[in-house]
Amino acid sequence: LSPNAQSFTTNATINRLMRSYAHIQSMVASLANNCLICRLKPGDVATEHSHKDMHEVFFVVSGQGLMKLNGQDISMNPGDCFHVELNDLHEVSNPASNTQDMILMYFGIVDPSV
Repeated sequence: LSPNAQSFTTNATINRLMRSYAHIQSMVASLANNCLICRLKPGDVATEHSHKDMHEVFFVVSGQGLMKLNGQDISMNPGDCFHVELNDLHEVSNPASNTQDMILMYFGIVDPSV
């Protein structure tokens, strides 16, 4: 911050920023500990489920598949990224008709408000 900006910064603002920074550090540590790579062979299914305490993020590295999200089928293609919210029913599959494995990177983000 510039010297002029510092004169307007209160202790309350600094404390709020520090708590926010600590929360971000905690989230980054959590991501580093639960970021996973998954290989789904043709015909594999991660059966439908939900999470009451965390969001999930899926990134398609390679291959193709389907995500069933709250009853809606969504195509998954390389480069796609999906955010699954709290309590969303979701299922990920690589249809048996596919010839390639699907590689996913995914991680959960615990919701501190739950």
